[in-house]
Amino acid sequence: DLAENNKTGVPDATVIDLNKFHVELAGNPVDAKLHLSTPVSDANIDASVLAKINIASIKDVIPLEKGDDLNGLIAADITMKGRMSSIEKEQYENFDAKGNLSVTDMNYKTASLNYPTKINKLNMNFTPQFVELTQFDAKVGKSDFRLDGKIENFLQYALKDSLLKGSFNLKSSILDLNEFAADDETAAAPAAADTSSSTMSVVEVPSNLDVALNASVGKLLYDNLVITDVSGAVKVKDSQASLNGLKMTFKDLEGTMALSGSYNTKNIKKPGVDFDIDIANFDIAKTFKAFNTVQKLAPIAQYAKGKFGTQLKFIATLNSHMEPDLATLNGDGKLSTTNVIVEGFEPINKLADALKQPKYKKLAFENINASYQFRNGRVEVDEMPVKMGAVSATVKGSTGFDQTIDYTWNLEMPMSELGSQANAAASGLLGQLNKTAGTNLKLGDKIKVKALFGGTATQPTVKVLPMGTESTQDVKEQVKEQVKEVITQKIDDAKEKARAEADKILKDAQAQAAKIKAEAQALADKTKTEGYAA
Repeated sequence: DLAENNKTGVPDATVIDLNKFHVELAGNPVDAKLHLSTPVSDANIDASVLAKINIASIKDVIPLEKGDDLNGLIAADITMKGRMSSIEKEQYENFDAKGNLSVTDMNYKTASLNYPTKINKLNMNFTPQFVELTQFDAKVGKSDFRLDGKIENFLQYALKDSLLKGSFNLKSSILDLNEFAADDETAAAPAAADTSSSTMSVVEVPSNLDVALNASVGKLLYDNLVITDVSGAVKVKDSQASLNGLKMTFKDLEGTMALSGSYNTKNIKKPGVDFDIDIANFDIAKTFKAFNTVQKLAPIAQYAKGKFGTQLKFIATLNSHMEPDLATLNGDGKLSTTNVIVEGFEPINKLADALKQPKYKKLAFENINASYQFRNGRVEVDEMPVKMGAVSATVKGSTGFDQTIDYTWNLEMPMSELGSQANAAASGLLGQLNKTAGTNLKLGDKIKVKALFGGTATQPTVKVLPMGTESTQDVKEQVKEQVKEVITQKIDDAKEKARAEADKILKDAQAQAAKIKAEAQALADKTKTEGYAA
């Protein structure tokens, strides 16, 4: 028994009266009533619904598409009476809403999705202030969800297309994002490595949600990564997901990550990220394989063994495969490592060849602490001290997103580490100086060498200064300094000796003068005495 009436043609004058609605579908009864007036200015609602439906029997009445399947139980007993303005003004005592909606053992499969959906239990209680989700236990594909929380403005959302506000707690033992983010054609395929992540597509953040979510996920699958012990807070609003205190463990990378920041899809063609990341104890080689961004920013990681930590802040836009567009990447960070071994990296190989030291093709770096920035398409590394066994150095420079490199290494190394040419030149020069100058000079234990890196990570150029003649010149400079020290010492010794001789002569003269004076005084006294006697 349905009546719709509008005598003026003005939308707000519409009155809808559903005085009676009763239907039995395959033995499933549904009863409803509705009175609605002034739907535009201030909806006046008086409605109820009472239903108990076995969905499995419904498909005998309403056939499903080929390949689709649906079953489960739905029960509803809900009544609402009052004006929308009472809700908007939070005058909940003037609006009566109560009831319950439950779903049990619902299974849904469709040919358009590569994964089934099952709702084990859903229970919602209706009040004037909010709709309370007391239980939601579901599984979508491989992922399981357990939710509870509140929806605070369900009626405004339903009748006025307002934002759907809410706060929820989410728990999941496994969450497979690959099933949700993959293209339809490849959704069932295994997750590809980050280097070929064409299966990933942009995940849109809804614009009509204002939802806070506290999440706890046992295992999270994203692309080729297995992430465990995920916890933190997520805020979804204005097409943006804001993350606060999100913590997780990367099983394959053997480390942990703390993450805060935001991901937004206000421009769905150019989604953006603004993140503050703290990584601890990631395996370098595994991180290189997992992220093609690392392959572009730090090509040396492919040839490194060890672990690293970094604190990183950056902003960037993402491409259609959810990868950072490096041309938009800006930020800075700090990197720390302990006992990292690099072997097979072509720039290091070139350095070893230039120094005529094959053993340098495998370097062990100790306790690196570096500051870096993303700027103008490059990773710029501030000057940092580096220790490699008996060799110490300072390193400064940059790696381009196009794989070009520009670094300066200032090394201080024992002479024994250099090739025979430099040692022979040093030995010959010292022998000549010691012979002609009558000295016994020895060359200092260490010599300074500068290495300039250019080209690309795979086709580098390395120039080492000094080498050959320049190395001899460097030896000369060191010997010159030592000769200067010896000469200065000899002059000082001579001065000291002369001063001592002068002091001795002066003392002898003073002693002789005193003796003469004493003798003269004695003679004078004697003469005087004898004179008086005469």
